[in-house]
Amino acid sequence: QSVQSEIFGSGLLGAAILTVIVQLLVPFLHEIFSMTVGVLPLRAGLFAASITGLVEMPLAWMRLSDRALAYLSFITLRTFVQIALTWSLLENGHGAASILYATFWVNLLSSAVFAFMAYKSGGLRITGNGVRRLARYGMPLVGGGLAMYALGSFDRLFLAHAVSAHEIGHY
Repeated sequence: QSVQSEIFGSGLLGAAILTVIVQLLVPFLHEIFSMTVGVLPLRAGLFAASITGLVEMPLAWMRLSDRALAYLSFITLRTFVQIALTWSLLENGHGAASILYATFWVNLLSSAVFAFMAYKSGGLRITGNGVRRLARYGMPLVGGGLAMYALGSFDRLFLAHAVSAHEIGHY
């Protein structure tokens, strides 16, 4: 439990630092890529990407702890919530931003659930040892999560220049 609380506490610190850096870059990224999606949805999407590790690390921990049913249950619930949110936002005319907003809420809620679980099971600790463990164990997960998020989500932002919001919704 001590190791878990150190890893998650250090993950929170890392996510906070990454979130601040990425949010400071949003105006530059919006300008350089000439995105048609607004700054607020871009901020939401990049915030979601920044906290991906707070979801992926505990999920990996579940798999390594031989809790396959808990892992499957969480992934299934998260998938259905994201689909429902995306559909609802698309139905309400949010276009490509729907995916970014839905991912924001799903990652935020998932992170909050895992933070609560970590707090209840042993608290959240930030130590030098925890930061080193995070670097060895968590950074590849965070990098992979960010890459998968970019692969799965950002194509819609680039498509926004070429197709209508209706077509992106179908995509």
